[in-house]
Amino acid sequence: PKSEFWFDGGHNAEGASAIAAQLQEWAAQDPKPLQVIFAMKGDKNAAAFLAQIVPFAERITHIDLEGVGTFLTEASFMEIMKSFNTAIK
Repeated sequence: PKSEFWFDGGHNAEGASAIAAQLQEWAAQDPKPLQVIFAMKGDKNAAAFLAQIVPFAERITHIDLEGVGTFLTEASFMEIMKSFNTAIK
């Protein structure tokens, strides 16, 4: 297929480690660009999670899930992403 969509509910460093291992395997098999759509509750360690995903992502797009609880704000996401060298939207 031209593109694929995968959904994962990982929300901590251990979950990110498992996701990163799969992303590394996929990159070795077929190094196509990875676009990540990201949302996370505000009480989770988004920086620790993203640190493991960023090396595999061409772009990370933050979304806010209003009305579902307290989520990481766009401003907090942008602050975290300043330390990474990847495209953000």
